[in-house]
Amino acid sequence: MRGQQDAPSANLTIKCGGGAPLGADQKELCLYEKVFSNASFPHALLKLDADLAAAERGRPCRACGAAMHVANYPRKPRGGPWALGPEHAFRHGLCCSREGCRQRVLPASVRYLGRRAYLGAVVVLGAALQHGVSAGRVTHLGATLGVDRRTLVRWRRWWLEQFPQTRAGEELSALLVPPAEPSTMPRSWLDRMTSPCVEARLHVLLGSLARWLGPPGAC
Repeated sequence: MRGQQDAPSANLTIKCGGGAPLGADQKELCLYEKVFSNASFPHALLKLDADLAAAERGRPCRACGAAMHVANYPRKPRGGPWALGPEHAFRHGLCCSREGCRQRVLPASVRYLGRRAYLGAVVVLGAALQHGVSAGRVTHLGATLGVDRRTLVRWRRWWLEQFPQTRAGEELSALLVPPAEPSTMPRSWLDRMTSPCVEARLHVLLGSLARWLGPPGAC
């Protein structure tokens, strides 16, 4: 139930504070898991989506050249440990203002990757944090993100086997020299970014994926 997802799960921990010294891999996992307790992170993504929608609205209709109007539609954000209010329960949309055309357009989104049901950050983190962890911890990860374990495994398989063959995978890989380790995607891409702020790394990756996986276009 939604009420059970409002706070990060106490089960999802690798003893980030105290105890035995952490290895480099565990320290990186601690950094990513801090995103789960950052209540401002989804609000920053909401602002980025608004900026993307505003930029697309400034362009004329691709079919007839008329002005575009706002035509948002309800969409419940699925997955994640964050407590999200009603201001998050929609997807930006546009509609041509000319009667007889009314062509609809979906602006690119960093919150939703194309037409995927789950939040984009959940799809990325759900796959990234599976690398090098036990089956039990994958189960805890799924409980925290509100995602079935089988779905998490399917996501990781998609990142490893199918995504590299897409235009998005090819272009993103071309940006990194030398290429990121393919067996640990998408975490290897995040780890290669220079910003010490994990949220900033996610913003960059989600922004890139938004352009390739959910480009503006007719519905």
